[in-house]
Amino acid sequence: MIRQLVVLVIAMVFNSAAAKTQTDEDQTMSERRTTEEVTQALASLQSAMKTQEIEKVLSAYSKDYKDPQGNDKASRREYFNGLFAMGIFRDAKFDMKDLAVVVDGNIATAAPVTYKTGAGTATYKYELKKEADGAWLISSSEQIANTPPPKRQSRVFPIAFQSNRSMGPPSNGAP
Repeated sequence: MIRQLVVLVIAMVFNSAAAKTQTDEDQTMSERRTTEEVTQALASLQSAMKTQEIEKVLSAYSKDYKDPQGNDKASRREYFNGLFAMGIFRDAKFDMKDLAVVVDGNIATAAPVTYKTGAGTATYKYELKKEADGAWLISSSEQIANTPPPKRQSRVFPIAFQSNRSMGPPSNGAP
């Protein structure tokens, strides 16, 4: 009788451990799938930026979008149209190699996403929301780092400056 009880307890422990392992595997697969979906959503945004397709860019944003500065989805149209007009994304390079995605229910935080353009380098953190249709859309974005482009050294100015100094003082007597 005791032997049967011990066997029963051991079986229950193994079944419980197997169920927990299956649950952990399911959760890990779900997290991996979510990370892939979020990464794909951001890659689609970057592709639309590069091709300057405003409607595709805006389709990456939730209707509930709001950033820390109070900008909403409608303001994204004006913002991106301005960047497109300046050609900011023509030769842009997008970097998500260190992207980390943290999921909490139907909200995912993804960072860093780095944009290297002629205007400099900017790194963003995105918050995405899983919408009712299952799509992950950007609900907020925040710039977390910014590096201006390197200043161009002009060789003409120092030479011209030296030339002017060697010409002597201006004829009006000004220093």
